[in-house]
Amino acid sequence: MTLYRQLILWLFLVFVLLLVSVFSVQIHNTRAYLLNQQTIETDNAVNAAGLALTPYLAMKDLVGAESVINAMFDGSFYQRVSLSIITPQSQILREYPPGAFAVPEFFRRWLPIEPQSRSVTLTSGWMQTAELSVTSNPAAAYQQLWQSAVQLFLVLSAILGLGAAALLLGLNLIIRKPLNRLRTKAQAISRNDFGAPLPLPATKELRDVVDAFNHMNQQIRHHFRQQAEAADRLRIQAYQDPVSGLANRRFLLSKLAALIPDKGHGGIVLLRVDLIKETYQQQGFRAGDSLVSALSRQLTTLLGPKATLGRLSQSEFLYVGPVRSRTDLTDIAGRMLAITEKCHPVPEGVAEHNSSVAVVMKGKMQTVSDLLAAADNAVNLASAQTDFPLCVIGDDTHLPTFGRQQWQSLITQAIKSDKLAFSFQTAIDHQHRPLFREVFTSVEHQGQAYRAHFFQHALDTLEDGASLDRYVLSKMAKHLGYRDDTSLVPLTVNLSLSSIRAAGFLRWLAGFMAMHRHISSKLLLEIPEAAFVHHYEFSSLLCSIIRHYGFRFGIDNYGHHFSTLGYLQRFKPYYVKLDYAYTGQLDQKIKTEVLCAVTRAADNQKILTIATRVETQAQMHQLAALSVTGFQGYVVDSLLRASP
Repeated sequence: MTLYRQLILWLFLVFVLLLVSVFSVQIHNTRAYLLNQQTIETDNAVNAAGLALTPYLAMKDLVGAESVINAMFDGSFYQRVSLSIITPQSQILREYPPGAFAVPEFFRRWLPIEPQSRSVTLTSGWMQTAELSVTSNPAAAYQQLWQSAVQLFLVLSAILGLGAAALLLGLNLIIRKPLNRLRTKAQAISRNDFGAPLPLPATKELRDVVDAFNHMNQQIRHHFRQQAEAADRLRIQAYQDPVSGLANRRFLLSKLAALIPDKGHGGIVLLRVDLIKETYQQQGFRAGDSLVSALSRQLTTLLGPKATLGRLSQSEFLYVGPVRSRTDLTDIAGRMLAITEKCHPVPEGVAEHNSSVAVVMKGKMQTVSDLLAAADNAVNLASAQTDFPLCVIGDDTHLPTFGRQQWQSLITQAIKSDKLAFSFQTAIDHQHRPLFREVFTSVEHQGQAYRAHFFQHALDTLEDGASLDRYVLSKMAKHLGYRDDTSLVPLTVNLSLSSIRAAGFLRWLAGFMAMHRHISSKLLLEIPEAAFVHHYEFSSLLCSIIRHYGFRFGIDNYGHHFSTLGYLQRFKPYYVKLDYAYTGQLDQKIKTEVLCAVTRAADNQKILTIATRVETQAQMHQLAALSVTGFQGYVVDSLLRASP
């Protein structure tokens, strides 16, 4: 029982007890008054009758005496009248029926009123002539007492009702509302939702409690903010170049280590800007840093959701493009050259260029050193070219020679003919319990299956990712709707950037979720971190829609962009997937410290942290020791296959 109800109950019981006491005292006083009044009236009646009968008894006029008795007592509230005449010896007796009592039996038993009897001896001179005895009838007293009790009960009931209403209103304003605000605030703080401070109530004791509560709320918020800021500082110190604001060499090497085992897809673009080295040598560090900063701002416009851009050395920038075709990377390399020429144009008549660029497809290269060595050789070859300083090494024959329009046509046709296939990969916690199953979409072309990362970039470029996302969500809703098993592992569907920034898709998603509230606990959405960095307003609207209909979401590539991690507190995702650069090669203390800080910032918000591409149980145990709460990768699939 709540404190408010206990207070109401006890105060109501005290109030009722008080009113019952008042009722009892008042009704007993009224009964005593009626008994006394009945005694007085009986005495008066006896005395009056004695005075009236004396002359008739002196003359021994029995008829007259009987007439007096009839006149005085017929129709009155008396039960029995007896006149015993001594000379001549005779008796006049009158008994009047009490009539029907208009009073309940229980009331008469609770408050009995006994008939009052009075007797007097009548004389004539010194001689006794008769004895008169009168007994009262309690019916009238009962009637008056009952009416008084009813009226008193109604008045006290009205007082009780008004008092209870005033009590409820007063306690509601003074205690319940402040306590409810405290309880709601405590529940919000337990969810790490701090919000605005509570208004101070008028009650001094509660004011002190609320003031202390607000202070504690601010302290916890400040503590969490400090931890998030510390994680940001440590992450920037470890992985961000201080001049350009791009990824540093350590972060780039981690991304390249993730690119090597990725089944032969993707490549890199190495840009060497000789002008930067010359500026540092001739004009000093301030001019050189200014040039690097200006060039970096322009180069960041080339970034895609999965791509990484960083500063490899003083005058070299590296673009890591997983699952990018040779054509895409060559196009990016050309745009890089255009940006450098725009920042510092080459004077007419000068043959040498101030920058050179190389594209290296990863192909079958086995190590990061091999990939960087090939890129270095290629950029040297490019710098020797006078017409266009661009060199491309490697091929992507494993990829279909499709342009963006062709990919769009293929996916559109597959959706219409319902030919898209789905596979699932499970994420587990450290106790090997499933957390969710991620949905992967693939399309078949000429006997070869291609997953979404082959064609997703083309759809996003053409702003057509929404059609694929609508199809996948509808199929998964139908799949979950057929199964009524409460132990079913939730499914998570990846949303594309082009869907998130499409107002039409967001309207469709709101309608979809309104129709499928019954699967809100079984269907998760995964949003790329790039959406929160580059499309903050659309992401805010999307999260509001998801939360409004009771669904949950996760964030992919958490920590990939060098923006603050503080958006977690605002959006409260169910989980975050850590970027592989944080979990891939924990061979340095600074890397483990950064991972601990990042996971702690998420854990403080009660958000699951998921590590991807976990290949061995040793890696899984190492990540679990660093507060990572979920795992996804080859080792998970092998553990699930081995489990009974």
